Amino acid sequence: MSASTLITLLIVDILAIIIIALIIRGLWEPRHTIIDYAELHAPIGKSRDFVARPIFMHSEDIDGIDKYDLRVLYFSDLHAEYCRYDVGLFEKLIEKEAKGRGLDAVIFGGDIVNDPLNAEVGTEYLSRIAAVCLTNNIPFYGVTGNHDVMIPKDRIDACGFTDLRDKYVTLKSRKGEGVIALTGVYDTGRENRVWYAPASVPTELEDGTRVLANVLLAHNPDYILHLDQLYHDGAIVDPKTVEYDTAAVEEARARASDNYRSCKVTHVLSGHIHGGQIRTPIGIEFSVLRKDILPKKQKVIAGVYEGCGVSLFLSRGLGNILLPLRIFSRPEITIVEIYA
Repeated sequence: MSASTLITLLIVDILAIIIIALIIRGLWEPRHTIIDYAELHAPIGKSRDFVARPIFMHSEDIDGIDKYDLRVLYFSDLHAEYCRYDVGLFEKLIEKEAKGRGLDAVIFGGDIVNDPLNAEVGTEYLSRIAAVCLTNNIPFYGVTGNHDVMIPKDRIDACGFTDLRDKYVTLKSRKGEGVIALTGVYDTGRENRVWYAPASVPTELEDGTRVLANVLLAHNPDYILHLDQLYHDGAIVDPKTVEYDTAAVEEARARASDNYRSCKVTHVLSGHIHGGQIRTPIGIEFSVLRKDILPKKQKVIAGVYEGCGVSLFLSRGLGNILLPLRIFSRPEITIVEIYA
């Protein structure tokens, strides 16, 4: 056997080993969810360029005093058909955090399932999360994602979270100095994309309590790129959109004048990108397979970032799209500590 043949066989063997190793890792990762901790501070600039910030850290001081305003559990992109994180473990996690340093809210960032025909699977999973939240007196909020557009409203309601579409709620700051507003926008899907302005949040409540920050729940992080225009216009219809709710767009545009008197968005919780789900050295998952702007143009993939005048936490998600397969992008549930 010639030397060239031996080299060829060696290369083939090495490639086969690499492929097998990647397949094993791809099957292993979805079953090993990371419980992460992140700090999300108030933005300090207005640049449209996004800058990565330190991601995972604990902020418990020696004196045990909370220095943050809110402590929430955040997860996104359930895609329940291909979620490999046992809901029983999730329930125990919520109970553990509730009995420890406490949770001010549990928040879901959208995409209940891959296929709306499987909505029942997602409803069953999320309703159990809602039940454990209720038992522990923790509010459960959420929005819908692009995969949820065709899910009937009664199925979404059955999930048990308070849908923050076009509304806001307030949570008392742990510092006792005011409240944090939490608002949400729903995702209209890729086919007929319309971006809507978030609900108008006052700078102070009727009793004079100050609104210290406005935390927006938006499934797609690209929403941030349109915030400034949305404050002015109320709604943006994508040029490729053919069918959309004209009445809803007109109503949003009529409310646009209220946006300039409102408390502007300061923090954003998003998902959608899955951290790439299957990461490649050359980034083909973003340059070819996805149309999203932030990961392609600014390498905003997962973690904590600041840009466009907001601080962003972008989750890698809990479930998987198309296949229960992840490579170098393990699923996550994150305890986010929010600073006004």
